[in-house]
Amino acid sequence: MGSFTLGFAGEEKKGAHTRWCMNPYVFDNTYFQELMLRDQSKYFKTEADLKLMQNESLKSWVEAYAQDEELFFSNYAKAHVKVSERAQESNLISEFEPEKTTTGGYMEESRLKKFISSLRVVYSAHMLGMDKQELIEAEAAEEQK
Repeated sequence: MGSFTLGFAGEEKKGAHTRWCMNPYVFDNTYFQELMLRDQSKYFKTEADLKLMQNESLKSWVEAYAQDEELFFSNYAKAHVKVSERAQESNLISEFEPEKTTTGGYMEESRLKKFISSLRVVYSAHMLGMDKQELIEAEAAEEQK
């Protein structure tokens, strides 16, 4: 519900009969405002769209979202995250991993720092006449002492 605020019905991108609202390139609550207009809306509606206004509990959500765009955005964001993460729990990166948090919150690893560290290893190994892996192992052994 609400995903139709973006895009077109079918490949043809001309006319009210191919879009759910006036501007199908903007994500907002106009889809719900158009549903409230029922037959007065000139934009495309599927049978499922129209049934949203026939079911009292769904109609109350359409009305709420038509009046309050922030409510729609908030609920949509929660639903989007929930659906996106379903069955992906083991693959998700958590902002609550202790090694990835600071006083200010989640801290992504610096790509520049990682690149410079890699460059240092390659350069040092070359200058010492060692293989990159040999240098890494030698440094690891040195740290254990």
